[in-house]
Amino acid sequence: MAAYAALDPGGAWSEDWGEVWQDTGAGQRLTEDHPLAERRAKLDQTVLANLLRLNVARGARTPP
Repeated sequence: MAAYAALDPGGAWSEDWGEVWQDTGAGQRLTEDHPLAERRAKLDQTVLANLLRLNVARGARTPP
């Protein structure tokens, strides 16, 4: 997260987002009643949206 924050300040990246993946790792589901389940779902969407935005911007700079 620190690397993305350094390269993409517009994404409002935060190192503390990592806490939601510590129990199981990225890509693994939490049970619905897990205390971090709702926060992880929101952060998953935020991270994916940021990565998509970065990839679109990168693609726009890359010649065909």
